[in-house]
Amino acid sequence: MRDLGEDEKANEIIEIYIQQRKDEEGIFDIANYPFSDDINDKRVIERFKQENTRHKNYISPEEVIDSLVGKNGWSQSDIEILSSLTTDDFYQIFTSQNGDHLSSWVDVCLQFARIVNASEKQKMISNNATEALVRIGRQSRLNARRVSKYGIRIKDDV
Repeated sequence: MRDLGEDEKANEIIEIYIQQRKDEEGIFDIANYPFSDDINDKRVIERFKQENTRHKNYISPEEVIDSLVGKNGWSQSDIEILSSLTTDDFYQIFTSQNGDHLSSWVDVCLQFARIVNASEKQKMISNNATEALVRIGRQSRLNARRVSKYGIRIKDDV
């Protein structure tokens, strides 16, 4: 497209391609592409490098939560990742886990509610995690008992 003088369309096609394939591991690693010498579009090279870096730096919410267990601190990127999670995301995380670490994970997510001057993002983390626990607790009386240890009280309508 660039050869035809259509830079805007070429850039648009690049962005569409990236958007459609953004979840594919390694797709933007030009160094591992056998015909990388044939890629000479600077925009393609630049955007692929950006996306490849983004993929390499990706840390899952589960990894963030696990890394905070037993710590008294967190990074701004930890807060950004966890505050981007919805109630549904926390519900999925909590219900997909089992084992001894689950209680620690829940505690990590609820700890921000105990901070005196918590930021809006920290409050959002605890609020969304709490809403997920309420949802879990409403599923059965057993779950209501399970979430009660985190201070979640479910009325007897279960």
